[in-house]
Amino acid sequence: ALAERPAGAVAARAIVAGEVVLAGAVSRARGPAALLPPGSTGVAVPLPIGWRPDLGDEVSVYGLGEVDLGIGDGTDEIRPASAGVLAERATIVAVSDDGVLLAVADADAGAVAEAAARGSAVLLLRRPAAG
Repeated sequence: ALAERPAGAVAARAIVAGEVVLAGAVSRARGPAALLPPGSTGVAVPLPIGWRPDLGDEVSVYGLGEVDLGIGDGTDEIRPASAGVLAERATIVAVSDDGVLLAVADADAGAVAEAAARGSAVLLLRRPAAG
């Protein structure tokens, strides 16, 4: 428990009256950066029209692969060439009209950012863990 508030620190999550405050509940960062857990990076991802998630929702990030036009293989089919999960259990730390800011593991941030820039990142809403 903290005996006093560290200089410049703000709440990194909701703190209720009477709660014993541990060091992980405060941060010197401001805004959404204060909500990023250690070992995570914030990545902005655009949202499809018609879906607005809530702060704190957990999502997995699924990346759609490049489009295969079937050129040279004798088909005229347009199909996804590859796809896969880029990040599991990312947390939404900010929401805007256009997208969300996700806290993703540092190791997954590059792949998620690349998919978001290509417009091929899909968010899969996760059911909260029991507890």
